[in-house]
Amino acid sequence: MWRSRCESVLCPGPLNPQEVATIKPLYGLLVDQFTVVDNVLLNLLVLYVIERASYRIAFRSVGDLLGARPGLLGSIAHWTLRFFVFASFVYLVRAAVWTVRTVTTPVGAVTTVLMIAVSLLGIWLWRRRRAESE
Repeated sequence: MWRSRCESVLCPGPLNPQEVATIKPLYGLLVDQFTVVDNVLLNLLVLYVIERASYRIAFRSVGDLLGARPGLLGSIAHWTLRFFVFASFVYLVRAAVWTVRTVTTPVGAVTTVLMIAVSLLGIWLWRRRRAESE
């Protein structure tokens, strides 16, 4: 039986191998659904780089958050943070790929310039209204 090294909720003790076995496949099922580009090999390469980055961010963040107290809470925090960082990076890369594909067409270039102009105009008007109200 797995016993806790301390009685705190934040330190439930060493992680049971069955608990890891239930979290990792769930993460794998969620992550396998993502695609960034149409090319299979390039997609695997990009997802691998994103996966490594999300692992490092989650590992460091959870380590800083919980210190050297491993346990179920740390594992759940790690896998949850890792998934959200991974998904965020995937959507950022997908947005960049979509932008590059859209801007390279003539209609996309004109649309992009108009969108940027309208956005800058909106920001300028918002700042002007804010400055007038102060």
